[in-house]
Parts: sequence; structure tokens; C-alpha cells
Amino acid sequence: MTKAFDETSWSPWTTGGEVEQFTPTLASRFAALTPFGSLPLRHRLLGPYFGSHEGMLVLTWLTRGGCTDLASVLSLTEDAILNWHQIGHGKLQRILQLLSEIAADAASLGHLLIGAHDALAHQSDPGSVQLVDDLDVLAQWGDFAARADTWGAVETTLDRPMLPADVAASAERVRALPTGLAAQQDPGDVLLEWIDALDDRDRHIFESRLVRVKPETLDSIGQAYDVTRERVRQLEVKLTKRARSLYEQDPAWRHVRWAGFLLEEELGAYAPRSVVDTRAADGEQRFDRWLLLWFAGISVTDTSFRRLGWTAPGIDEVPFREDSWVVDRAALDADLLARGVREDFLDFAIDSIKGLSRVDDSVVRWGTSVSDRACALLAVHGQPMEVSELHDVLGGSERSLRGRLFDDPRVTRVSRHSVGLSTWGGEAYDGVVNAMMRRLEEHGEVVLTDLAAELASQFGVSANSVTMYSAAPVFRTVAGKIRLRESPESFVPRAEPHRVQGLFQPSAHVLRWNVTVDKDLKRGSGRALPTEVGTFFGVTPGVHITVHGPVKDIPIGWAETSHTGPSIGSLKAYADELGAQIGDVLQLRFDRRDRSMQAIVREPSPVDTIPSARLAWLTGMSETVTNDVAALAAAVHVPVSELEPTLRGRGDEAVADAVVELLEG
Repeated sequence: MTKAFDETSWSPWTTGGEVEQFTPTLASRFAALTPFGSLPLRHRLLGPYFGSHEGMLVLTWLTRGGCTDLASVLSLTEDAILNWHQIGHGKLQRILQLLSEIAADAASLGHLLIGAHDALAHQSDPGSVQLVDDLDVLAQWGDFAARADTWGAVETTLDRPMLPADVAASAERVRALPTGLAAQQDPGDVLLEWIDALDDRDRHIFESRLVRVKPETLDSIGQAYDVTRERVRQLEVKLTKRARSLYEQDPAWRHVRWAGFLLEEELGAYAPRSVVDTRAADGEQRFDRWLLLWFAGISVTDTSFRRLGWTAPGIDEVPFREDSWVVDRAALDADLLARGVREDFLDFAIDSIKGLSRVDDSVVRWGTSVSDRACALLAVHGQPMEVSELHDVLGGSERSLRGRLFDDPRVTRVSRHSVGLSTWGGEAYDGVVNAMMRRLEEHGEVVLTDLAAELASQFGVSANSVTMYSAAPVFRTVAGKIRLRESPESFVPRAEPHRVQGLFQPSAHVLRWNVTVDKDLKRGSGRALPTEVGTFFGVTPGVHITVHGPVKDIPIGWAETSHTGPSIGSLKAYADELGAQIGDVLQLRFDRRDRSMQAIVREPSPVDTIPSARLAWLTGMSETVTNDVAALAAAVHVPVSELEPTLRGRGDEAVADAVVELLEG
């Protein structure tokens, strides 16, 4: 592509201040005709345009308005034409249409018009006379061969393998004609000469407020020249009008206009800053280049060049595919091209749109939440992904990501570890037990191993987990087959309090349970509750109660789908209130008469070393019970003869040792 400057690339600007609107002349709209301004309107080269009925009408209007040649027409503004007698917007558009046709042909057959222009200036030159004759031959040939009534149409008749000898000779002479143009002044030099001719104040305003190589405020410039900020603003407007008038109309600035045109073409509506460089070899900014950028209507940021008025599409304007996450790239590219972005800068423009990001070879909607971004990743992937895979891309806490995705209605959990978009449909995975229940509701009784294999294949769960969950009260398993338990069928909870570590029942209405403080308890997690503690309160599958305590009430319940029995809510509040640390023993006392609970932290050591005192310290029961072996055995629900081995069997070794000492003493 032709560059606006011969040197390597350079960059744009940021406008400043309020700029007064100005009305351009027709020369700015039909720049291709300015080299031929001296051509009379009634010259035969313009005959194909003004010779038709429409052309004759336009010629009449122009001559009545005082126009004699193209230059006089191009010096007009549209408002000036509308002020002519009996000329309205309709006739104005017809004038502009005819000028457009001439300008289009001037661009495609400019060498003919240039030659004609020279011939007019040198009528006594035999070569010029020959050129006019050659043009006449070509015009007649065009009319003969294709009824060509414009120079553009004439040129198409010359593009054929064979031509009559005289036509071919005329075409060859015209095409070989040198332009005769002298070396032109560099656009940058024109700009620098002009800026150097300004006084210090005007130059300062131009550099700092309009072109903004080194931006300054109205106040700072006003203080420098002892004028008000409003006066500085007025000077900005006047400077802008003067500069724009030169750029749009002055023939000496023609190459500056063309350089601006090439610059606009090179950058398009939006381009990366790296495309061009405003610096000279010594690293200083080239003011002539910044000035041309200003004339070309291009602003500059730290990262981009932007045509004035250009805006990127908002996220609501971006076209997406049906899944609403992946961008319809073809449609977005078409939109950006229509907005003036060059094809080689499309990726740069897309990267500037807030709310979009790139994933692999796709552009996606990239929201602010991890759930939004996970949905985008799933849409690109096109199939379910494991949460760990999403975490590898998104980072943060995998546990938090898992929780957010499982709670997001746009996402469906399709297996133990995988999720997909809900719009994809398919069966959701909401846990082993629910999956088992759905199969049994659909098929009735099935072989347990078959059910385990099916769920393992579909959801990636462990077959052993299916077997383990088959013990939940909601199921009934007999002879290797499993079905849903029917309501009349009773469920008998386990009743083996003597096997539960740390569990003692000193009286009919009181139960003591010793719990070691661990990380889960300190974190605030609930925990499984021994079945025997639940049934002590009358809690069976499907029953939920609340136990009252001095620090907070604690829920106890038993879900029918739980294979581990009942559960108790968080004991963290009690541990915190009592100052319990990890490894301490929290001694809980339950009373079913009023559904109450109390808690203490076991002291580091017993107050006395005698067996009964140690037993009271270990179990939380009073010495009235621990001093009586029979009462102690009753609290464990075993005969005295089985007390020691039972305690050791359930893990209460220290209690068993103290019992032995009590028996021996």
C-alpha cells in the first residue's frame, strides 16, 4: 500500500478544545477534479457530460451562477449554490451527481485530462494540437464502438486485443505522453513551513491544544500569554478554521491532502499504535506527522489510532451464536469492516471490546464471575468438562468454583466430577442416592451389582459407593437385589450403644457423648451422629428436631437417603465459647426430657488419680456412677463381666484401664 510518507510508519493524535464547524467547498468533495480547474465547462472533453439533456440543464444552471470553468465550480459550497435563484436541493443533487461522474472518469483516465489541460495552455505547440486530435479520435471511436458518452466508457473500448490502426496509434501516443509534472514539495515540509510561519502564541496553541503533542490546559496557556481561557478557546476555533481551509482548498496543499487520504486508508477506523511511528531518528516527536494526523481526523491513545467518532461495538451489539457464549466471528468481522476497520486490524479491534476474550481459536463472552467464564469455556469445548479442568484455566479456589457451578442454573452437573451447559439437555447428576432412586422408580427392583455398574459407567461414580449407599433407609436390599422401601415396611435402626466410642448413659433420660475437637469441627462443619444418640431423642429416618443449649440451638436429623445415619449440626459455637483447641475433648450432655444439651471441655488432667476420679474425668459422668462398677456397666449397656473388653473393643482404652484398677482396688 502507498504510504503517506516515504519513511517508515508513524502515529496519530488526540483532539482538544471545541472546534467550530466549517463548510467545505466542492473541491474537498471532488478532489480528483482540482488538477483540471482551468478546463472550460464548454470544452469538448466535457462534452460527453454536458451534451446530454440532463447535462445541458446542469450547464445552464452553472453558467447562470457565474461559473465558466471547473475551478469556479469547485470553489463553491453547497450553501452558495442553494442561494442561487430557483435552485433547490433537488437541482443541487443533480449538479453533484454530474460532478461525481466527471470525477470518477478523471480518476480512471486522468492522463487524458492532464494532456488536454496542457494542450489548452500551449495551443501553438504542434504536440499539443496532436494530443487534442488524438483525444478526438478516441472519443469518436468510443462513441462508434459502444456509444460511450464518458471518458471512462471510452477507456473500456480501448481494452481489446485488436484496434483500428489510427485508434491504436492515438491511444499509444496519449498513454506515452509524459505528465510534465515537476518534483513536488514533501507534505511534511509544507506543514512545517506553515507552522513555523505562525507566531509563538498560535504555534503554542496549535501544538498543545489542537494537535496535542504535549497537551496543556486552557488555563496554563492563558497564563503564559496573559489572556483568559475563553480567549484561548476562541483562538483555537480561528486556528482550526484557517488550517482546515488550507487543507481543504489550497492547491499548494494538494499533496498534503493526498498524504492525509493515504494515511486514513493505511490506518482505517481503528489500528494499533505500532503501525506507525511519530518519532524521528533521535527519538523526538515529528510534529509534521502529528499535524498530518490531526488533519486526517485521527486521534491517538497509548495503544491505538482511532478515527474521530469511531466507537467499538458494545457487548450488547456483539453477535453471538445460538449458545450465547461464542461470538459469531463472521458477523462481527462484517460489522467492524462496515465501521471502517481494516481487515488486517480486525483482531486488534476485537481485543478492544470489553467483555470479550479469546479461548483457543474462538472469541467468547467473558463475564466478571467465574461461573460466566466457565460457561464460556464449556461452550467452546462443546462437551462436559471436569471441574478440575475448568479450574486449571480459571484459577482461584477449586472448591469455591465447584460450589458456584453446582448452584448455577445455567450449568448442569452431569457426573460426579463433570459439568455441562444446561442448554445441552440430558440427565443431571445430583448425587449417588438420587441417581439410584431414579433408576429404581423407573425400573423397580434390580440386581444391585447391575445398578452399580450402570451408574459407574454413566456418572463416573464408584460401584462400591452404590453398594454403600444401598444401606440408606430409603432402600431395601434382599438377596442381592435392591428396590425402594415402601412406606408400610419398617426400618429398624441400629441399637448397639455399647459399640459407640465415648458414649455413656448414666440414667434413663441423660446421655453423655465425648467428641474430640478436629479441623472439621473448628471449621463449622456438621458431623455424623451415632444412630443411638439419634434414637435416644426419637429421631428416625425422616425426622428432624432441635436440641436447645446455652450457646445456641443445634439441629439433629436423619435423612432417609443417608447411609451413615443421623447427623448433628455444627458444634463450632460451643468449641469457640469454651476455648477448645484441636485435640481437646468436648464432653456433651444430652437430656431428652427437655431436649437440652450442655457442653464442657475436659480438663488436661484429672483432679485426682484414684480410679473413680479418673473415670469421672474420662467419661464426664459423676463419681457416683464411676465409683460403682455395676452402674458403670449399665451406662455402657453391658454386664460387668463384659465391661472391660467392650470398652477396649470400641476404642476407650483409657477408660478400660481405669475400670481394671477400680475392679482390682
